Amino acid sequence: QQVDFEAINALKPDLIIISGRQSKFYEKLKEIAPTMFVGLDNANFLSSFENNVLSVAKLYGLEKEASEKIADIKNEIEQAKSIVDEDKKALIVLTNSNKISAFGPQSRFGIIHDVLGINAVDENVKVGTHGKSINSEFILEKNPDYLFVVDRNIIVGNKERAQGILDNALVTKTNAATNNKIIYLDPE
Repeated sequence: QQVDFEAINALKPDLIIISGRQSKFYEKLKEIAPTMFVGLDNANFLSSFENNVLSVAKLYGLEKEASEKIADIKNEIEQAKSIVDEDKKALIVLTNSNKISAFGPQSRFGIIHDVLGINAVDENVKVGTHGKSINSEFILEKNPDYLFVVDRNIIVGNKERAQGILDNALVTKTNAATNNKIIYLDPE
């Protein structure tokens, strides 16, 4: 999260591209070189993603290629949406150390609900960077049909893994566990 301004300045960049975590350094970075922010708007994920891709593509004269790739992605989204069972509900969780956080629509992982159209098991999970702190009892109470899991422990090198955190007597009683619908997402 820290920025080495001296090292960046020494590189004499023509352009600096930043996203969410670096946004607080925007003003200082633009003193070094023109700076482009390409963060995502969780409430409007797909349109912000498309705008960012096209903005970067324009720098390289690759707007046509970028538009084609975006069209491919949109087609894949439509295919995925066509197989979504409208009666099923999902819960998205992030494990970090031995903690579990839930994320709902318009959150950093809300693409599952907002873009793919999978209903949230709890529409009242507040939008926040770190999600809502929950436990296995919450997961059982909400009883999701799908449980999407982001295992941050993999990224930060913690030994504890999401499977170990979620493999317990409560979570195994959920529809998601019973029907083999606990889906571990690539945290990168």
